[in-house]
Amino acid sequence: MTKVAVVKTTPKTIHEDIARVMDLADYDKYVSKNVETTIKLNLSWSKFYPACSTNPYTFDGVLKKLIGDGFNNRSIQAVENETVVTNIYEGTHKNNWYPVIKKHGIRFLPLIEANYVDVDLPRDTLVLEDTFGETIAPEEVFDTNIIHLPTIKCVHPDTEIFLADGSLVSIEEVVEEVHSIHDVIKTEDNDFVAVSNHDVITLSELGGINEGIAYQFWRTPSPSTLFEVTTRTSRSVKVSSEHPFLTESGWKKASELKEGDRIATARRINIDSKSQKLPEVPSLNHSEIEINSINFQATRKYDSEIQRVMVERYLEGKHTTEIAAELDIPLEAVRNTLHRYEIPPRKSFNWIEVPSHTSSDFWRWMGYFMAEGYTQVEKGTVRFWWTNTDPELRRHYITLCKSLFGIEPKKKDNSFYFDSVHLSEFMEEIGLTKRITAAIKDVPDLLFKCPSSEISSFVAGYFDGDGTCAKDGLHVTSKSKELIRRLKMLLLRLGVVSFQTEIEVPLPEKPDEIREYHKLSIYGDDVVAFANAVDLKKTDKKDALRKHSERRMSSKRPSNWDTIPISPSMFRKVREGLGFTHESTGKPSSVNAIENGYSLPTRPILEYFIDLFEREDSDDKFVSEISAMKALASKDIAWDHVVSIDEIESDTPYLYDLSVEETNSFVGNGIVLHNTHGHTQMTGAMKDSFGLYLTKNRHLAHLKIHEVLVDLLLLQKTISHSEFVVTDGTVVG
Repeated sequence: MTKVAVVKTTPKTIHEDIARVMDLADYDKYVSKNVETTIKLNLSWSKFYPACSTNPYTFDGVLKKLIGDGFNNRSIQAVENETVVTNIYEGTHKNNWYPVIKKHGIRFLPLIEANYVDVDLPRDTLVLEDTFGETIAPEEVFDTNIIHLPTIKCVHPDTEIFLADGSLVSIEEVVEEVHSIHDVIKTEDNDFVAVSNHDVITLSELGGINEGIAYQFWRTPSPSTLFEVTTRTSRSVKVSSEHPFLTESGWKKASELKEGDRIATARRINIDSKSQKLPEVPSLNHSEIEINSINFQATRKYDSEIQRVMVERYLEGKHTTEIAAELDIPLEAVRNTLHRYEIPPRKSFNWIEVPSHTSSDFWRWMGYFMAEGYTQVEKGTVRFWWTNTDPELRRHYITLCKSLFGIEPKKKDNSFYFDSVHLSEFMEEIGLTKRITAAIKDVPDLLFKCPSSEISSFVAGYFDGDGTCAKDGLHVTSKSKELIRRLKMLLLRLGVVSFQTEIEVPLPEKPDEIREYHKLSIYGDDVVAFANAVDLKKTDKKDALRKHSERRMSSKRPSNWDTIPISPSMFRKVREGLGFTHESTGKPSSVNAIENGYSLPTRPILEYFIDLFEREDSDDKFVSEISAMKALASKDIAWDHVVSIDEIESDTPYLYDLSVEETNSFVGNGIVLHNTHGHTQMTGAMKDSFGLYLTKNRHLAHLKIHEVLVDLLLLQKTISHSEFVVTDGTVVG
């Protein structure tokens, strides 16, 4: 029986504690003095980094214990291999192994100088021979004690990932930024990696979409072909053939996916964010001028009071011509008075103010404008147009223009307009363009970092303007594909899943001319989620949305896509194990449909059974199965349908990946993606312990990790006299 011992140590007691932990683990029952002993070191980098390679004090402590217990130092050899990122001779000196070797008088064998021979195993390997083509090991370690001293330790560049602050950014942008400011290491797999800390959105073991920490940032040479996976809700991602997707039965490679498979996608992304600082615009600071601090003095023509009125009116926003007409005085007199008291002139600009931070009102105005507005770039100015016929929306839009920017729009037919170069520059500062037209509208990047309440206000303004509540659900159509695509991602912050489709619409004035539009649709329970999160202002739309939501909640809430892919056999096992008949569950038809594979349950149906089973399972007999059901039914996940898997020619020299602590996943283009370099950690650990046998091609084992480990244990058992491990549990973050 294998025995494991753990001892807490200190720098002062390290040698005594190494001896104690070896005795506690009964090392002398396994490690014989009658055969030679091999000390397997671990060199991860040539330079010394704490918790990276075998520490010299561990090496020294083990040798001190062995020799002190009567082992012959001339029968002990230390060995280690070399990789494409290490130099064994340099590493031996820089990790302070050489003084330890010299001190105890043992032999050192760089495995690049060893004599590798074929190993005759007692049975066939699971994958080792197929993966590596041969099974070999250093002849010098055969029939020796082996004591190990280890340590504890992609997608297309356009893929957009959610950071924990709400930002939606391309994975290329994140990785390249990290690579630009941190040391980049080329690995033996020809990957490039840098270490940093970024909070990202990830999938927890319990099925929640939560915050996680990405700590390694990878750039990998792209293969010649990629796989483009598209789902029913129009989410799409390009990945390598090996990249895993989460299915109800575990992770499955892209090349193994089939049409109709269900993969985990984000339904709801919870982010604790706050209002964001807005860019500043040029200001006259008129609002900061204190009128009572000005020492008005009478002139030959005008007393101090009339001069005060001139300045007050100007600071209130009136033009000099208006003031002159109101007071029945010459225009030049007004201008001279303002100049005398050093009041900054507005000149020809339509000066505006902007709030210091985002707010629900700010984003509501932006939603209105993205729905019904556009800009006209003219000589010397930029004109903002907005068109809507609803009286209530008109009043609200005008009110927001005044309160947010100090602008009063002018009316022309059914439209309102104002001129402002400064507001145009402000729009550019938050990621929009000076010329805003229907085809190039977008969701500002800044909005993704704002609280859900502000996102809700933008969505409300946009749907008040452009949205439609029909019998089958909510719809909005735009010329801008980018606007619809990013609106789709934005809705995940509100827990709303939407569909994106392309439609062809004939032009009213030219019926023979077809134009492509982009349509976003919301159906079923997601209409209810939308109604609960978004407060529309347009009365008829608000009423239609309320009625639609009420009808949905009073129905059986069916869905032809939003179902949970639960295992029929697991469901039956729990039901029968808890003593339920079809009838006693209260939903016999649902039980029949699930267990016979006729249909899959919707989330409300499965939640009903989870609650029923959990209440009955008082002794936790089926706690693991019920936990699995809960994870499948997580409100944060939608089990989307794969509608196509296309093998395409790669259009990029590199793919990108993140290593995320614990969860090994992140959300890219709304799809839960595995960080494939999590396998590199595992194979790196294999190299630490089994580097005697694994060549520089160990990365070939990434997706067959469990089988490779079984084969390596068989190999070790075949060639060695005994196996013993002393590991330093120090970690560096």
